[in-house]
Amino acid sequence: MKKPLFVIAEILFTTAFVVTAAAAAAVAVDLKTDMFRIDQWDPLKLGSLLPAESSTPVQVSEISAVPSGKLEESSEEPSEEPSKEEIELVLYEPDGLESQPKDLSELLKAYEYTYEKNLPGNRLIVIEPDHDAADRRAVVYCYEKSEFTGYWWNIAGENQPLCEEAYIGKNGSAYEIKNNDKKTPAGIWTAGEGFYTGEKPETDYPLFAITKDTYWITDEKSSSFNCHVEGTADKDWTTALHMADHKELYQYGLAVNYNTEPPVKGKGSALFLQCGSAATDGSIALPTDTMKTILEWLDKESTPLVWITP
Repeated sequence: MKKPLFVIAEILFTTAFVVTAAAAAAVAVDLKTDMFRIDQWDPLKLGSLLPAESSTPVQVSEISAVPSGKLEESSEEPSEEPSKEEIELVLYEPDGLESQPKDLSELLKAYEYTYEKNLPGNRLIVIEPDHDAADRRAVVYCYEKSEFTGYWWNIAGENQPLCEEAYIGKNGSAYEIKNNDKKTPAGIWTAGEGFYTGEKPETDYPLFAITKDTYWITDEKSSSFNCHVEGTADKDWTTALHMADHKELYQYGLAVNYNTEPPVKGKGSALFLQCGSAATDGSIALPTDTMKTILEWLDKESTPLVWITP
């Protein structure tokens, strides 16, 4: 028979062991919970869950109705990270703007361009193709010029793209292109009128509403070649883009003054920034929200340029 003192000691030891094991188990559960939480909200992982826009691709002189694919929906809980469409734009001159943006200066230097000679406007849309992307993806940057100091700033923030989901021609970009070669013409171009098919964007920049009578002339023999016309009363063309047939593509858009003054036969026509989410036959496709944002960023005092790098 055990002595009372020994029994008491054994009971105390057993109790201490059980409490210690329970505490260890609790700590393990807490650590596991914390680790799960960290994995779930890792911004590097959440970034890959952002949904991509989906639409129809576009081209320079004719429209191709090839549907683009959609990403499968994720089973993850939606994150509270801000989406790319929620970028807070810098629409007014930042305080302390005392120099040119480093990224734009480096880009100009790479092509031996200068602010004074090559950027005469006060708004700049830069389209930079991603040459490592097989899907012809491109990145879009937007800059505005101070009317007081002459310095430029990036409206999406320093070194930040406005959009990383733009697309160029199926065969890339080049300085020299031909009709229907599915390339986007590289260079710095002035922008023309904007356009829309539905609700008018909130801007006083020159726009035209696309109606059933809206055409973009692609007939090189026409006096209106590579121009927007309304109606057919003075028709002298046999081929044209009937813009109302492509309402989704042209929900919002901006004409680029490529091959216009004077137009050259065989060099292509109807180059636009417009809506879409796949490689095109020449134009630049952007998510619909981004295209609308660009139009509403412009105003009647804007002299916009479009720089497409090769």
